[in-house]
Amino acid sequence: MFQDFNLLAGLTAVENVSLPLELDGVPAKKAHAAGMAALEELGLADWLRAIRTSFSGGERQRASIARACGGERHLLLADEPSGALDSTNGEAVMRMILAACKRGVAAVVVTPRRPPCSWG
Repeated sequence: MFQDFNLLAGLTAVENVSLPLELDGVPAKKAHAAGMAALEELGLADWLRAIRTSFSGGERQRASIARACGGERHLLLADEPSGALDSTNGEAVMRMILAACKRGVAAVVVTPRRPPCSWG
């Protein structure tokens, strides 16, 4: 996860999230479904087919996080993933990271404050 979102101009949200999966060898339909699920989990269902330039900063951050958490990752590095988000969206991001950890993903999360959710 980058603080600069690194979304590709001219691609929709779901294309930005699913493209790295396809480059990793995931079949296009499976990558697309994983991208849609990750975006929906972070409250971006209305933006699935929107082009990157139409996003707000928080929406771009969440799309970038969906891209990082989607698919079969083994390691997730996150530098202040919820720093610029409101508490509701920050909590959704931390839940997504926690869910990835429960699937076996190793995560390193750097944050200057206590995460907004319980790590149970």
